[in-house]
Amino acid sequence: MLAFRIEADKVVEVAPFSGQRESWTTRNEMGNFEFAEKVAREATALTGRAHVATETPSCWPRFDVVEAPKVGDAVSYSFNGDTYPDGFVVKVSDSLRVARTDTGSVYYRRGKTGTWVKAGGTWALVHGHRNERNPCF
Repeated sequence: MLAFRIEADKVVEVAPFSGQRESWTTRNEMGNFEFAEKVAREATALTGRAHVATETPSCWPRFDVVEAPKVGDAVSYSFNGDTYPDGFVVKVSDSLRVARTDTGSVYYRRGKTGTWVKAGGTWALVHGHRNERNPCF
């Protein structure tokens, strides 16, 4: 989860969320999709990494901003606590809706959410190479 420091109605810093930070905006304070889009645009301009606004009507918090996958990112696929490495991102569509890896996997962004999933919708893209199993099975 990301946090954004906003001064004079402008994003001036983006960092991973690590506990309560005074005067930082997190997804809990994203009041509407338009505000999330503005934060995403400014975060992209500030960092040079693509950020997208998200909206998940059936969840709380409903609005958020996430970093989109980019070419060269190490990624894995995950479901229910099981995670497996899936190479590196080699292509991302201009719309940021489709990401492809060097292993041949294709991930599609699910609606306006911050989730990219493989066809079928079970396995989700996660950042980093991780090889983990759910310990409760």
